[in-house]
Amino acid sequence: MNTNIIKIEKNIPIPEIRWGSGRLSRLDFIKDLDIGDSFVINGNTPDITPLSALNAAYSLAYKLRKKGGKTADFKVTCRVIDGNYNKPKAVRIWRAQ
Repeated sequence: MNTNIIKIEKNIPIPEIRWGSGRLSRLDFIKDLDIGDSFVINGNTPDITPLSALNAAYSLAYKLRKKGGKTADFKVTCRVIDGNYNKPKAVRIWRAQ
């Protein structure tokens, strides 16, 4: 009879955080912006598309508000500056509050 056995290991170092699903956002720096600061994500921005930037910005803002404390009122504003909302070619993201 064949069974799977889980081997418990000790002292294995935890690897550095990688970008991707369920990990820190590539846009994590948004939390450090001052109100009124903005940036553009376009086709020339490596490793992040305008559409994923929109989703990540709103998601990060939601998580920061939910966390509370100094970020309880954290808001972002995003606008498509080239293309349309379903297929944006460029977006600008502002720290709104």
